[in-house]
Amino acid sequence: MERTGKKVTLSILAEKLGLDISSVSKALNNKLDIGEETREKVKKMASELGYRPNLLAKSLSQKKSFMLGIVVPDLSLSFYVKVLRGIFEEAYKKAYMPILLVNDEKPELEKKNLEFFASLPVDGILINVTPGNQNENLIKSIMDQGIPFVSYDRIIHGLNIHSVKIDDIQASYEITTFLISKNRKRILYLGPTSQLSVAEDRFLGYQKALSDNNIILNRCYIVECQLNEDSAYHETKKMLQKCSVPDAILCMGGLVALGAGKAILEAGYTIPEDVILSEFGDNDIVSKLGVPFISVNQSPFEIGKIAVEKLISEIKMERPPTGGETIVPFTLVHYKI
Repeated sequence: MERTGKKVTLSILAEKLGLDISSVSKALNNKLDIGEETREKVKKMASELGYRPNLLAKSLSQKKSFMLGIVVPDLSLSFYVKVLRGIFEEAYKKAYMPILLVNDEKPELEKKNLEFFASLPVDGILINVTPGNQNENLIKSIMDQGIPFVSYDRIIHGLNIHSVKIDDIQASYEITTFLISKNRKRILYLGPTSQLSVAEDRFLGYQKALSDNNIILNRCYIVECQLNEDSAYHETKKMLQKCSVPDAILCMGGLVALGAGKAILEAGYTIPEDVILSEFGDNDIVSKLGVPFISVNQSPFEIGKIAVEKLISEIKMERPPTGGETIVPFTLVHYKI
């Protein structure tokens, strides 16, 4: 069938089919008060003419945009890629369109992301906040507009926002305990210890494991760095100049482990014979080192999937958010390269 050369609307479909616009709309939306034969005939005509629904009109009529805003810190990390896989699969299954923006762990970019989503507007926002939660007031104002948030991986303190994550204290406790079971007692903690809920929790788990195993906390082996390779590399090199080499390192994330591993290997030490390397959730990144290491598998796909389920539940409830947490299981994985 020939195309008309202009945008195909519901009224054009209705005219060609000899139906009213309401019936055509119901048929395209699979309403049961329209017979199956009519529904199939309408869909066939729509396909032949290249009809595309007007999302703006649909959102106005249903008071929903069926769009979800997704804010992610870094697309280079396997953890976030797998979280996004879960997010996108579940959103599509629920007939929502996810829109992705990246903040690169920068509050100013996060602010632009949030302002853009609020202006669309999206029906809800999934977020992994930047360190320090500097955009708390903006998030609150968007929530006051009736746009719910769900946080994945990190907690947003001070706001009633549901979070989907692993038990970071327990995960850090278990991986530190495992390192101790391998007769490692000079265990370096590398990464931020504050500003992020996951950093605070992982540092707590590390300290608890040392205490429970009667290992004195050595301040020389608490090294703060940013969540990137360069910072971890330089801070590890500086530590090696001041302290005895640690016999294990607990890294906040994959990029931190990559930087630390490079510094350790360049200094002439071996992994894992001299130093066992452990980290949270980014095995694809750490594998670049070509050495065995231990990782906390944070079940990223499940985190993304459940976060979407919770957000859509918040959207449909149309009530003030209640906060709370959903804890997803984790496992320790040994990668032998």
